[in-house]
Amino acid sequence: MKFQRSMYWAFLFLIAGGVGAFLNQAFGWARAGAEPQRSGPVEDLRVRTLVVEDSEGRPRIRLGVDRDGSPYFMMRNQEGVDVFSIHSKGKLGSMITLSHPDWVNGLQMMVHPERGPLLALSDREGK
Repeated sequence: MKFQRSMYWAFLFLIAGGVGAFLNQAFGWARAGAEPQRSGPVEDLRVRTLVVEDSEGRPRIRLGVDRDGSPYFMMRNQEGVDVFSIHSKGKLGSMITLSHPDWVNGLQMMVHPERGPLLALSDREGK
């Protein structure tokens, strides 16, 4: 039950972070009057996707770059149905961080312009 509660908070923080990042980028572009800039070799990243599988080999988390070069994050439930997904139309290299006071680890996700998709866990001290 505690795991389900933690996953609920993870979803909530991830969605809030994605909405915040979207609004920040949208209003930033409107003020500057410019299109979003993408950095890095997008063609090389199209085939680079990070997939986290469960104990039975089913893909549960997918982080990568869409065909148009925008980063995305998707999470599936045990039945293989997408629980939620975030498709960013921003530039590569932006990071989503999930953390909660009850968690020992924080989760960071990003698509690096040269290295591709990255997923990192850190402890409370940020190590």
